[in-house]
This record gives sequence, C-alpha cells and structure tokens, in this order.
Amino acid sequence: MCLVTHVRKSAYTGKYVYADLIDNALEFINSNRGTEGKKKRVFRVSSLYERNQVFFPDFDADLTEHLLVYLEGEKREELQAATKIKTDINDWTITDLYGSTRDLGASLASNSAALDGAVSGGNS
Repeated sequence: MCLVTHVRKSAYTGKYVYADLIDNALEFINSNRGTEGKKKRVFRVSSLYERNQVFFPDFDADLTEHLLVYLEGEKREELQAATKIKTDINDWTITDLYGSTRDLGASLASNSAALDGAVSGGNS
C-alpha cells in the first residue's frame, strides 16, 4: 500500500474511497502525530482518539484492536508490550515536516527562513 505523506493529488471517489481511507489510517497511525511507544509500558496516541471515544465503546480494548490493524514494525510490538494507552499527543506543529518520520527530540526548524524568524523573534 502507498502511504500518503503529502496532499492528495486526487479527490476521493466512490470506487477508491475505502482504499484511500485505509492509506490515510496507515499513514496517521504510523506517524509521529498518531502514536508513540518508545519501548515504554505507556503507549501514547493522538488525543483525537479520546475525542472520538464514541467509536470505541470498550475504549482500551477496541482502540488496541484498531491500532493493531494498522501499526507496522516495532510500533506494533511496543503497543503489545504496553500496559496503558495514554491519549496525549497534541503537538500539531510536527505534522509531516519530514514525511512523518519518527524523529523526536531536536528542533525541526533547519531552513534559513525558519531560523531567521526564531532568532529575531518576529514573523516574516
């Protein structure tokens, strides 16, 4: 499956909407704004899940089942090893600056225009 890491090039259509939504779920859940495990007992997920809790009647069990459908690689193992899910990812400034790479910790502003605004304290 092709992961969506950019603005869609085509509109949703009846013929492809289900596949497109699956691609969106894969991209979001495996991105740094969707989930984070970091080999801890607490698996962090986007606060969007808590705001949409109505879709997960048995919240922890249903959310875990949903995430396991789409999680890939070590993130899947981290969820399975976790003892708690915490819905506290709210940092929308990290959205896709580097194609949803899971690189946490350092400043993401590395271009001269972004750094200029940071140093001068003003908005360009």
